[in-house]
Amino acid sequence: MIVEYRQQPFDVPNVFAVVEIKFPGDWVKAKQLGDYAKLMGQDNQKLALLRVPEDCTEYRPETDPKKEAGHSGGRRNR
Repeated sequence: MIVEYRQQPFDVPNVFAVVEIKFPGDWVKAKQLGDYAKLMGQDNQKLALLRVPEDCTEYRPETDPKKEAGHSGGRRNR
């Protein structure tokens, strides 16, 4: 949870957002998001989902078939 004002009590009116971070293999579950909404008084506008690495700004999926097959390549000379 991210609070609006750090010096104020940690309660729902002071919560800026609830952020759920998902890594590969960790799936979004409706019950989990529902529990967050319930915790926040059904205010879904304060819920955020971050998927790593998909939601990272510089992420580009691997397209090299050798790497997808499990081969590790080093850095290419430029």
